[in-house]
Amino acid sequence: MNKNRSHDLFSLMFNLSKLSDKEEILRVFIDGLNESFGIQFFFSESSSTNVKAGFELKTAKNYFGIIYPGNQNSLSGEDGTLVENACQMLAVLLHRLTLEEKLTKEKQTLEEVAKQRLNEIEDKVEELKKTRNASLNLIEDLTEEIEKRIKYENKLKDSEEKYRLVLDNSVDAVMVTLPDDRAISANRAACEMFQMTEEEICNAGKEGLVNLDDPNLPKLIGERNKYGKAKGELTFYRKDGTLFPAEITTAVFWTSKGEQRSSLIIRDITERKLIEEKRKSSDRIFEHSIDMMAIAGFDGYFKVLNPAWERTLGWSNEELLSNPWNKFIHPDDIVNSDNISAEIMDGHAAYRFENRYISKDGSYRWFSWNTFPYPEENIMFAVARDITEHKKADEELRKLKDNLQYQVEQKTQELKQRVAELEKFQKATIEREFRIKELRSEIETLKK
Repeated sequence: MNKNRSHDLFSLMFNLSKLSDKEEILRVFIDGLNESFGIQFFFSESSSTNVKAGFELKTAKNYFGIIYPGNQNSLSGEDGTLVENACQMLAVLLHRLTLEEKLTKEKQTLEEVAKQRLNEIEDKVEELKKTRNASLNLIEDLTEEIEKRIKYENKLKDSEEKYRLVLDNSVDAVMVTLPDDRAISANRAACEMFQMTEEEICNAGKEGLVNLDDPNLPKLIGERNKYGKAKGELTFYRKDGTLFPAEITTAVFWTSKGEQRSSLIIRDITERKLIEEKRKSSDRIFEHSIDMMAIAGFDGYFKVLNPAWERTLGWSNEELLSNPWNKFIHPDDIVNSDNISAEIMDGHAAYRFENRYISKDGSYRWFSWNTFPYPEENIMFAVARDITEHKKADEELRKLKDNLQYQVEQKTQELKQRVAELEKFQKATIEREFRIKELRSEIETLKK
């Protein structure tokens, strides 16, 4: 029986050596004792447990608790020895597990410390790398900044040179002025425009260049003060005191030192003003001409008409522009008008051709045309003169001429008849006188 229990306890301890959880080992150990000895065993971790026949689980350095039977008098001496040996073996096993746990914890602690140190080293290395990279980046940035600055300075030099070339070759006068509008620089065109040197322009001041009585001056100054820029027209003085009109553009800016300056661009518009005045004169002629003026398209429609059309024909400007011109031409004149229009569209001017246009009251007016083509724009410029009264006068003259001709012919016929009668009378008279002479001669002969 003891031999079987020894074998059971050996097998039990062998199986326990495969386990790693203390609580499970204790549970399996007590279950094994219960099964081998047929009595109930208990475990207590306290060393003060009041038992007489208990078996302590301890080693030289560790105490794990006590195993004791429920019936303390039920174990024989040999069984007690077996249980005691088993408990000692269990204590050794628990001690080994404790050491393993401790070693595991220490290993984990060492691994954690090593890992922490490794992380710290890696962080330090990463920090050193970042510092190195930052230094390299700083060097690269500084190098790039130096290169950019060199390029910028070169571009600035190029820009200054181009700016100077633009200023020197500009057809407009360009100046830089102070807040009180005194010039501090002027380009070549400004010197030519004002007939002054750059020094003379700078010394002339605003009153020496600008017509202070120009009504546009306060408005432009106010606009520039409010919006920082202005554009408009002013009159200026040349060196000889003559005034000239100009278009100006001015804008406020600040230098790199924070000093306020203004740019002033001046364009002489003397010629443009003369052209505008001529155009106004042309417009007045166009508006007030008694002749009808028109711009017509090659598509058969009028494009622009002066007021003389409405005064002459009675049609409104809209009615004349919205209908083809053939609609207003006398049916008997359409073919000839179309032929002449075709020649004009081929690039030939037409002078003094005539046709009739219908008035709004149904009567027809005679027009005499002078037309000039502009094939590149598919338009023609035409001037028509109302010759209706001339036509009527010509008709009256023709009738008078015909009547006079008739009367002349009648009088001529009458004169011819009178002449014939006179000639006949003269002939008869001559014949009578000749006969008288003959009779006288015969009488004289008879007297003899």
